[in-house]
Amino acid sequence: MNDNKITIAELDKEMNDRIIRNVKYMFKVRKEVGKSLNDLGTYCEEKYNISVNTGNLSSLLNKKRNGNIQLALLYYICEYLNVDMQEMMWKEMDEVSKVFSEFSVTTDKFIIAARDMKKYLGSYFCYFYAPEKPSRHDNDGKILTGTLELEEGNEEWGGDLCNATLSIDTGLKEKETGARAEKKYYGQMIVSRKLSIAYVVLTDRRLGELMFISFPYNQQLNHKDNIGSIAFVCGCSSNENSKMPVVYRMLFTRIDLNENDELDKLKANLLMNTSIIRIEKDKLDHLLNEWGDGDVIKRLMNQIMELDLGIELKEFYEITEHSIRQINEKKLKDMTKDELILQIREEATADKYNKISGSLAERIVNALLKIQKEREE
Repeated sequence: MNDNKITIAELDKEMNDRIIRNVKYMFKVRKEVGKSLNDLGTYCEEKYNISVNTGNLSSLLNKKRNGNIQLALLYYICEYLNVDMQEMMWKEMDEVSKVFSEFSVTTDKFIIAARDMKKYLGSYFCYFYAPEKPSRHDNDGKILTGTLELEEGNEEWGGDLCNATLSIDTGLKEKETGARAEKKYYGQMIVSRKLSIAYVVLTDRRLGELMFISFPYNQQLNHKDNIGSIAFVCGCSSNENSKMPVVYRMLFTRIDLNENDELDKLKANLLMNTSIIRIEKDKLDHLLNEWGDGDVIKRLMNQIMELDLGIELKEFYEITEHSIRQINEKKLKDMTKDELILQIREEATADKYNKISGSLAERIVNALLKIQKEREE
């Protein structure tokens, strides 16, 4: 059962709140071409002989009074402002624009205009491990899918900023319809000129959730349109009961990888890997036995060890923090369970950070280009 399902009453309130935000924003945008609340009243009176109390509407838009914009009034507002009514009802027109308000389109620090990101615009398929327990990789790891749209903003309501829409298939179904339940995020993409890093800032107003996606930005990596990349995502866990901040990797590509086990060839890159590969001895031995030329690989690995190029055999214990917390703290005498965990962690092997290197980004692109070529053959 999905405890997060939304009722019609909640949906109606959410939509009305959105409409008020959008109407206020659109009057601000249209101000430059002479559109105003007072003129709306004149427009409705002269064209339809309808009286509109623009004072009440102004109070509603500025939250000085509670209420909803009635459907008939919304129709006339949309006609006057030349805006699609469905967009006014369902689209967040001012989504996270305040985040970018301090940046100038002409700045030499950031690429803001979508026209300067042409190779990256378009639709992508997204893949990532569900940020939920168990957090470690295992054979039952659940990969979620979605789509990312990067498109040039409509001049009528936001200029030529690069607008982003992320839709995620939650893996759940709507109880009423049986359709797949989706989460949608809206935002914008900007690029650091000096750092060559792209940033996509997204938000879900209904949940009050922000999501940050960053990835290497390399216009030269592809001769044509960007085929895809690997990205870091900073968001929150997908657990129903307890939401926590999480960081994970996401693969986005113009190719739908759900065919011919193509995703299996790339999903290892979704793990939080570093340049050091840690693997248990029995699992490595299993791989060596699986490979037809295992003896050859063993000899090569022995050569690497003899050359001291970074392979070292060690035994590792895997201890869950939960198991330590089951200990009777009274038996620890002068140490608490928290102190015990901290001391073990100080001696444990752990990475201080995780990164997407240039070589990883290039490997991803090359792998996607190979898949694309195989499909064409």
